[in-house]
Amino acid sequence: MIKSFVIIGILFSSLFATNCINSYNEIGCNEESFNVGSNMAIKQFQVLYDNDQDGVSDKLDKCPSTKIDTKVDKNGCKETITKKTNKKPIKKVKSITLQVNFATSKYNIPDSSYDKVNDFARYLMAHANYNAHIVGNTDSSGNENKNQVLSINRAKVVYNMLIDLGIEKSRLSYEGVGSSKPLESNDTVQGRATNRRTKVTLAKGNK
Repeated sequence: MIKSFVIIGILFSSLFATNCINSYNEIGCNEESFNVGSNMAIKQFQVLYDNDQDGVSDKLDKCPSTKIDTKVDKNGCKETITKKTNKKPIKKVKSITLQVNFATSKYNIPDSSYDKVNDFARYLMAHANYNAHIVGNTDSSGNENKNQVLSINRAKVVYNMLIDLGIEKSRLSYEGVGSSKPLESNDTVQGRATNRRTKVTLAKGNK
């Protein structure tokens, strides 16, 4: 008798709640168990209301009035689609500089600086969207007009070397500022040596 009751109960539940089996919280069904006899139990499935037929029961639906066939998320609300963009992120410039120091009244690149210029050229080749601006400087010794010409020549020699190493002219520019922008005091030997330099800065180009 008990066995018959169990079979009837299972069949009855299956007729009215087939879609709810193993789908708790997905299509709005609760699963309840109750004992029959001492060692037997059957499962009764209870179908909950889903007025907008989006697969999420009204009990769990935070947007209970969505249109039929609307794709919804787990809360029963319309899915939001994030549009893809073809815009590339702006690349950040790595921390790289090129500073070449010169002997007094000279504008030829010292042998000790060749590796630095080569490394900088390789960097520019790998980062084609950046241009380089070269600024020549002198210490305060001598005539300012001569210092201006000397500073231009120092910038130009670095400019020419970068071109020889394969960097396009269109990506390079240079200028001389004489002794107007010292890094250190010109009152010391070390200060003057530091100020006899070219400094290269990067700027984003059009590529």
